[in-house]
Amino acid sequence: MLNLDKLGAISFEKGCYTGQEIVARTHYLGKNKRTMYQARCATAAEISPGCSVTDNESKVRGMVVLVAVQDNITQLLVVLHDQAVNDVNLQLANQSCDKITLN
Repeated sequence: MLNLDKLGAISFEKGCYTGQEIVARTHYLGKNKRTMYQARCATAAEISPGCSVTDNESKVRGMVVLVAVQDNITQLLVVLHDQAVNDVNLQLANQSCDKITLN
């Protein structure tokens, strides 16, 4: 979920390494269905890590991992299901943010 494979931070060529089985399974079988994204929303409400990200039908599409407030904009790290990236109406489950925008 940390996009290490996309950043070239994992070598699939070298020998044994920690987590090799999980990483190789994800890479070769394509089982990783979630990715981390940077996002933002305009809200004064406090958002807690672990808060669910939903679509406009209240279906859970991911979760908030990290939150930081900067200049009245809440910056988020969110993990989303791959299909959720194209959803234009992502929001927080507790309705503290009307719309989440991916950076």
